[in-house]
Amino acid sequence: MDFSFLLNGRYVGILLGGLFLTLLLAIIAVGSGTALALVPAFLRLSKNRLLRFLGTAYVEVIRGTPLLVQVLIIYSFFRMPVTVVLGIDLSSFLPGMLALFINSSAYVAEVIRGVEDRGALDRCDAVLSGYQGAEDVGEVILDAVRGSGTLPAFSGRVTG
Repeated sequence: MDFSFLLNGRYVGILLGGLFLTLLLAIIAVGSGTALALVPAFLRLSKNRLLRFLGTAYVEVIRGTPLLVQVLIIYSFFRMPVTVVLGIDLSSFLPGMLALFINSSAYVAEVIRGVEDRGALDRCDAVLSGYQGAEDVGEVILDAVRGSGTLPAFSGRVTG
């Protein structure tokens, strides 16, 4: 295999631009997907059968379809004109980011649901129910994830 193109500065710039876009897409999708993952995770832990069904259906449908199929479906619904901002073609970037965001939320919801510290989840329910004196949901989830051994599962989902 011939890698002599790496000696050409033009191609190195293109590769570094692709690396930058990939990292930007991953950070945005996983970060926002983690925030969205709280909804199906708590729906799946609900005592209400309808809510539990909705959360389970969302997670299973998203996890059960290949990411490429999700990207193609979302891309076909987003008929955006070509718009370039800061060198990024938003007509391709936004549908890809949305698909990764939705996909990531389903997988992270499973990681959150797998938290062994049920007391932390009860504290989250208290926060979401509006009890006064309750902590921030994000702090409770991070404490539960740190203390329950799910951090490797979450980091594995982020990197893999």
